[in-house]
Amino acid sequence: MKPRTILAAMLSALFVVATAQPDRLICPTLPGTGVRDYGKPCYREDGNHLYPTLPGTALRDGTQPGWRAEGKEIFPTLPGTSIRDFGRSGWRADGEVVHPTVPGTGFRDYAKPGWRGRGSEMFPTLPGTGIRDYGKPGWRTNGNLICPTLPGTGIRDYGKPCFRADPR
Repeated sequence: MKPRTILAAMLSALFVVATAQPDRLICPTLPGTGVRDYGKPCYREDGNHLYPTLPGTALRDGTQPGWRAEGKEIFPTLPGTSIRDFGRSGWRADGEVVHPTVPGTGFRDYAKPGWRGRGSEMFPTLPGTGIRDYGKPGWRTNGNLICPTLPGTGIRDYGKPCFRADPR
């Protein structure tokens, strides 16, 4: 998967599956462990905003765009601001399905795959549907860890890093 797709999946899992806790850090871990990888940036959740931090710190990286949730919509923001970036696609939650939107709107983009949540699991769907895509990996939460799964299963992929959410 492309890094942008992985980020979108992780963000979707965070906003839909994980419980909302104000002001916390979501950090990548070393593959197969729950140990924070200080060489990579984290994401800081502050109310309904999620933005990247400088690697190894909790300081906002103003050169990178963030994300903002409003109701059932999650949309990207311009770098270093909380202003909506109308040129990029966002995400919309409809029940347990999260799907991408046409850039600058809240309308579903049927040409792109979405995500479906079930309990502690998040898995990709086929474009324009809510049907699970068994050929792609998903995400599973386990306590404060959000981990990738092997394609088509709910089994953790120990070869890839997880994300750990820590209250600040």
